[in-house]
Amino acid sequence: MEDLILLERRVTYIEDFIFLSDVEEVWSPTAALSGLGSGVISTGFTHNFWGIGNLDHSQTLTNGTTYYLIYGSQYEPLTYYVGESTLGTLWIETPGTPARIYTMPIRFDATGIYFRPSEQLTNLPVGTSFKFTQALILVGPEDIV
Repeated sequence: MEDLILLERRVTYIEDFIFLSDVEEVWSPTAALSGLGSGVISTGFTHNFWGIGNLDHSQTLTNGTTYYLIYGSQYEPLTYYVGESTLGTLWIETPGTPARIYTMPIRFDATGIYFRPSEQLTNLPVGTSFKFTQALILVGPEDIV
């Protein structure tokens, strides 16, 4: 009987691992980043994040200020992140011709997804997009066997 229970648990773990989630959209609660957020899709323990939306107002981002696109508390698997922040690249692209494109590091950790401009970005117009992609392996305590 114990062997059967163990086998059933292992099959359940395999099913959970290969399960492909629906796309979840998590929107920034930060007023400065209103209209922006992250899309998330998971396969097993791998969570793929990417930037979604556009600024819905004109905004200036201040040099050295931390801006959160989403908080870890908004997407629970992010709270399981362990270790140093993972760095990716954030592309900020203004609409129109010519478009202005800024690049800077974006960080992913248990607190959320955030960035700190190294220069002041003045008057980003409505429709400015924030683009990034990152895959993270996030394992909750209930998933550790």
